[in-house]
Amino acid sequence: MIGLFILSEGCVIVFELEKNKYITGGIKEKVSMFQQLVCWNLIEQKNESGIKLDYLQIFEFFQEKDNNKIIYRQERPLFIDEYSFRGGAIKYLKIWVIDDSERIVMMLPEEY
Repeated sequence: MIGLFILSEGCVIVFELEKNKYITGGIKEKVSMFQQLVCWNLIEQKNESGIKLDYLQIFEFFQEKDNNKIIYRQERPLFIDEYSFRGGAIKYLKIWVIDDSERIVMMLPEEY
């Protein structure tokens, strides 16, 4: 699957899910396999629904009262999705998934 988005400047951004996917050391060290799989699955679902994907996908995991929350968003075209799930307490965590045209990399923002 390929998601295309054409910016007003005429630049094309491609988020191609068949590319090799990588995780950084920070992801391996600080992010559970469950959280990693949730991110990959939400990107795949969004792509299959026909939504055009930006090169940058942003995920935020946090706890709100008795629920765990995930905010999944991108800037162009803008969308913000919120998901709730029950489970053990989780710490706030922000994850970026970047398609750099050669590969897709999951990283923590501070690793950019």
